[in-house]
Amino acid sequence: MTSDIEKGNPTPAPASGTVAADAVEQSFQVVEVAKGVKDGVAESVGPDEKNDGKEKEKEKPQPTANFGNYFRVLGYGTWLDWLLMGSSMLTSIGAGIAMPLMFVVFGQLVGDFTGYFIPNSGVTKHQFQASINRNALYLTYLFIGKFVLSYISMLCIRISGLRISAALRLAYLRALFVQPVTTIDTISPGKVSTRITTSSNTIQLAISQHFAMLFQSLAFVIGLYVVAFIKSWLLTLVASAILPFILIVYGIIIPPFIKIHKVTDEYNEQASGMAYEIFSSIRIIVAFGAEAKLAGQHAATLDKAAKNEKKNAPLMGFMMSPAFTAMYGVFGLTFWFGIRE
Repeated sequence: MTSDIEKGNPTPAPASGTVAADAVEQSFQVVEVAKGVKDGVAESVGPDEKNDGKEKEKEKPQPTANFGNYFRVLGYGTWLDWLLMGSSMLTSIGAGIAMPLMFVVFGQLVGDFTGYFIPNSGVTKHQFQASINRNALYLTYLFIGKFVLSYISMLCIRISGLRISAALRLAYLRALFVQPVTTIDTISPGKVSTRITTSSNTIQLAISQHFAMLFQSLAFVIGLYVVAFIKSWLLTLVASAILPFILIVYGIIIPPFIKIHKVTDEYNEQASGMAYEIFSSIRIIVAFGAEAKLAGQHAATLDKAAKNEKKNAPLMGFMMSPAFTAMYGVFGLTFWFGIRE
C-alpha cells in the first residue's frame, strides 16, 4: 500500500483558524510566564521592603534656599569675574553717593534764588549770577560723574554675570550627564531646558543688575542720611518714621507674591515639557489624530498658569501703592514739622 506522498498527494496545510488559535495560545503562555515572573519578583521583594522604599522617598530631604547659595553661585566665577565685580561695587558706590551731593547743590541753588529775590537782601546781581553759574557747573560735573560711574558699573557686572551664568549652565549640564539613565528617563527634556533657562536668567539678574543696584542704593541711602543729619538731625528722625510702615507692608506682601509666582513657573515647566513630548512624537500623534486633544491639554496647562498669575495682580497693586503713600506721606509730615519748627 503506497502512501499519499508516493501517490503525489501532498499533506494538506493546517487551516488558518488552527494557526491563529496556536498563535493566541502561545501569546497567552508568554503572558502567563511573564506574570509568574513578575509575581515572583514582587513576592521576593516583600511588603516590608516596599514600605521601606516609600519611606525613604518620603524621608528624602528637600533642598532649602538660604543666603549661602548666593555665594555658592559666585564661586563659579574666576579671578577676572571677581575683579569685575569689585570694580562694579566701587563704581556703584560712587554713583550712589553722587545723588545726595546733587541734592546739596540743588538746595544751595534754591537758597541763592531765595536770597536774591528777598527785598533788601543785599545780594547783587553779579554775586547772584556767579553763584548760579558755580552751582550749575557742580550739577553738571556730578551728572557726568554719575553717568560714567553707572556705565562702568553696569558694564563690568554685566560681563561678569554672563560669564558666571555660562559657567553655571555648563556645570548643570555636566551634572545632568553623569546621572544614571534611570534618573534621566524620569525627567522630561522640556522641563530641563525650561528650568535651566529660567533659573539661569534669574541667577544672572541677581548677580548682575541687582548686585550693582544693591550697592548703589545702599550708598544712596547712607549718603542721604549723612547729609540729612548734618543739615537737621531732628527732621531726619521725623522723616524716618515712615520706614517701619514700608518694612511691615512689604514684609507681608512679598512672600505670597513669590509663592504664587513659583507655582506659575511649575505650570510653565509642565507646558514646556508637554510641548517637547508632542513635537518629538509628532508622527505618531498625527497618525492617531490626537493633535487637537494634546493641543487642548497644553492650552489648559497654560490657562492654569495664567489664572494663577492673575492672583498676583492685586499684590502687584499693593506693592506699588505703599511706595507712593509713603513718599507723599513723608512730604506732608516733613513740611508740617518744618513749619512748626
